[in-house]
Amino acid sequence: MFYASFTFLYFISFIFYFYRTYRPTWQYISLENIRDLFFAIISSLLIITLFVFLFRHPIPRSVLIIYPSISIIILGGVRSIYRYSKEYNLKKIKSS
Repeated sequence: MFYASFTFLYFISFIFYFYRTYRPTWQYISLENIRDLFFAIISSLLIITLFVFLFRHPIPRSVLIIYPSISIIILGGVRSIYRYSKEYNLKKIKSS
């Protein structure tokens, strides 16, 4: 089970690298970046699901629901909040 975690991390990091979600484009995040992030999370979910069902790896099925929702909220939400706060502060400075 310990080695399976590293296998999941390897595949997930490869998928995130493939979709280029690793780049620190915080101030330039757009809907296209959120879409790429969404596709990376869904692709990694499909890899995990395939791994679980093909190799009969015992993980709870709730992981298949919790993992993408938490990942989208945390990764997409943090980036969106950062972008919004930058724009808000920029508008606040310009209006002064």
